[in-house]
Amino acid sequence: MSFINALKGEVTFSTDKGKLEKGYNTITKLGNAYFSYNAKTFFDMIRAVEKNHMFMQSAIIYNESATLKTRDKNAQFCVYLLNLGTEELAALSSANTMLPIYNSGSCVIDTTKIVGWGSFFRTSTATKMGILKDCASATNANDDKQSIAWTWAAGLATGTFNCIALGVNTNVETKDRFNGLALWKGLSNNDVYGGNNAALPNYCIPGISGITSASEILLAGNATTAVAKIKRDMITGAETQLQSGDDAFDFPLPGYTHGAQLVYGTRYFYHKSNKIWVYDTVAKTHEDTGMSTYYGDNFYPCSLFIYNGRIYVSSGLENLAAYNLTTYVAESTYDLTYTALNLPTDFGASPSLLSVTVRNYGNSGNFIASVWDEVLVQEKSAGTTQRKSIIVSDPTNCATTIVSILPMITTCNACTVNGEMILFNGSVRDDIMQTVDMHPTTPTTLTLGTGVMFSRLWTGNMLAFKTYSSPQTIASDETANVEYGFVYGNT
Repeated sequence: MSFINALKGEVTFSTDKGKLEKGYNTITKLGNAYFSYNAKTFFDMIRAVEKNHMFMQSAIIYNESATLKTRDKNAQFCVYLLNLGTEELAALSSANTMLPIYNSGSCVIDTTKIVGWGSFFRTSTATKMGILKDCASATNANDDKQSIAWTWAAGLATGTFNCIALGVNTNVETKDRFNGLALWKGLSNNDVYGGNNAALPNYCIPGISGITSASEILLAGNATTAVAKIKRDMITGAETQLQSGDDAFDFPLPGYTHGAQLVYGTRYFYHKSNKIWVYDTVAKTHEDTGMSTYYGDNFYPCSLFIYNGRIYVSSGLENLAAYNLTTYVAESTYDLTYTALNLPTDFGASPSLLSVTVRNYGNSGNFIASVWDEVLVQEKSAGTTQRKSIIVSDPTNCATTIVSILPMITTCNACTVNGEMILFNGSVRDDIMQTVDMHPTTPTTLTLGTGVMFSRLWTGNMLAFKTYSSPQTIASDETANVEYGFVYGNT
């Protein structure tokens, strides 16, 4: 990303008592993806092709009837003055996409780390809360710099800090620790203007012996039925048009956008038409397991995961049915209900398995629980942020076994590719631009976000941060200021 290499974040801390510290920050993996998204959107939208286009889903904005709106005043970009422990500070790197304000093991926000914070407010109404101010005059003299600035009146932000982080507000009023951004990249050619059919959202994950290698996926491409026509390598990016006679040619792809599927040894389980099917990679046969699901090939995804030696499937609005992993015979004694998941009380999902799914999180041994409401909440209201996932170690005790939070990630399939976790999904609509009408000879409005997407865990709530080897101190009688800017070009 040569463009990103030319982007620098410049942070200035000052007080009315003469303190002044300037320096460049570290842009995180999420920040790189976010700025790449903004840089490339214009060109990709002109082409109206999803392939290689970045799609964003955000707690900050939403699209309603082709109108872009701000979602909530409490879910905007925010600056944090943080006092971190020595080990926490040393561990910060560009790989970190979550604000370092959470307690490890619980992912609960630790407000004692926060010395001060500021969002898009003009009046301070809370402890440690800064407000917007004018940027320095010198900022206007630099045509390549865009900045935003905050100020804290004397007594508001008092104490010592060693990190300034820029991210999404998680700390005021609603205190939504799941706020953030998620970015996806398109894999499907949706060039309707070029004469192609709209891309299907169906796909097969890596690791199906004899069908996909540990780094390959299958796509329907512009086929009119959900069967494999393309094989793509997620490491090299190489694509192969499958031919008759290839083992993967016309391989059936799981149903619709969220395509529940998993690999277990020599067996590949997948959801299609209200049933769970299994492909035996040794016998090369497809079999109806007899495990049925409440959901057909529509917008509603189903849970599918292996836990304690059994396979679980969504069998109703309130039930996850347990089956023997060898015989596929129902073992109802081990069924799980929505209540049995023990989800966090602030997870925000309606009390039904219609809005929550559970799946294995790749081969990590953990599980991903998601609020999937992608289509139903596009978007219900300005305050609705019904996209989020948590990684847990125990799906029957989600609230107390959270490993990490994945903001704005809906139901998906997670796969480990070359040591990296990659998420796959279909029909991920962009929060800024969901439709485009290029007015060609025959005007056509094209809905973007109908094909297959992937994310290299481009999810989180921290875009950039600046650390200080010598902690900065704000006295109780000092007014503090922070200007956070980004400079484009080779300056």
